[in-house]
Amino acid sequence: INFNLIDAAKTTVKLYDVVGREISTIADGQMAAGEHQLSIGNDAKLSSGVYFVTLTADGRRFTKKLIVE
Repeated sequence: INFNLIDAAKTTVKLYDVVGREISTIADGQMAAGEHQLSIGNDAKLSSGVYFVTLTADGRRFTKKLIVE
């Protein structure tokens, strides 16, 4: 998961399944401005399907679809 923060901010990145259940918290804390790259990790053990990654920073929320094959 790649993203860019314009300013330093408390940032939360979460993974949800297709029905909205939270699967895991990928990141939760203060992050510096700049480009970031996060990995979901092998412990999530994702089955094939559609997931959503939600990034919240500075009171703004962004969501992207993730397809696992």
